[in-house]
Amino acid sequence: MRTLFYVFIFCLVGSSGFTQNDGDGHALFENATEQEILLNNYENDFQLLQALRFTGEPSLKHWEKLVSILDKKAAKNRIKGARFLETIFYKTQSVLFKGYQKHAAFNELLNSGTYDCVTGTAAYGLLLDRYGFDYKIIETDAHVFLLAEFEGDSVIFESTLPLHGFFQGTATRDFLSQFIAKESASPNGASGLAIGGISEGSNQIFQTITLKELAGLQYYNDAILKFNNNQFQEAYFQTVKAEMLHPSDRISNLRVLLEPLKNLQVARTGTGYRH
Repeated sequence: MRTLFYVFIFCLVGSSGFTQNDGDGHALFENATEQEILLNNYENDFQLLQALRFTGEPSLKHWEKLVSILDKKAAKNRIKGARFLETIFYKTQSVLFKGYQKHAAFNELLNSGTYDCVTGTAAYGLLLDRYGFDYKIIETDAHVFLLAEFEGDSVIFESTLPLHGFFQGTATRDFLSQFIAKESASPNGASGLAIGGISEGSNQIFQTITLKELAGLQYYNDAILKFNNNQFQEAYFQTVKAEMLHPSDRISNLRVLLEPLKNLQVARTGTGYRH
């Protein structure tokens, strides 16, 4: 898999893209740590989620506190049923999540507790892996959430609803009905995830993805943010990394859209994008 990553990047940006910094900030990797994670820790989901916007080793204080609390509760309850799933949801909200913010990277969640639907769902996925639950990460046109399963029952982890984001029974079916994909054309490559909100209109995407692909969606969102700030080359490089982690039509479409723009030099005065 690591060899394929090198080949994929080389074909898209050429050998010059491997430099960490060319003096003008035009590099595929933002720093040496991101390069190390993406090329050498590719199979470690926890590390992979930290690659975006790496500015130093993140604090694991709140993460380790949360895991310690949940480990103790898991040890006391041999049957880790729906009640323990609910405990995971609300303990994570109270210990780890401190405030919703669009475009928050996973490192920012670890350091300050700021999160969005991508990084919040990632945290839940890592925890459910730890405690042996079956789950699916659901990607839709404009949102990401987690669907956990236990003994035939399904529950929703909606990270952006701290007080009422744990859905069971008929509430699960009602929640899912908002996102069922409709027959229509593929979405274009320049629309991001409406993090923290429900998509309006016909949904075109409703699919299960992995934590690795979720890490790719972090890069996809960051590419859109940079695109709307007129940072075309940086946006293009983010789509290259996003597409390797999560090959999909909308990421590929955005990369193709950005390719003829990636060498433009423009003022970086954009105000960001709104989902």
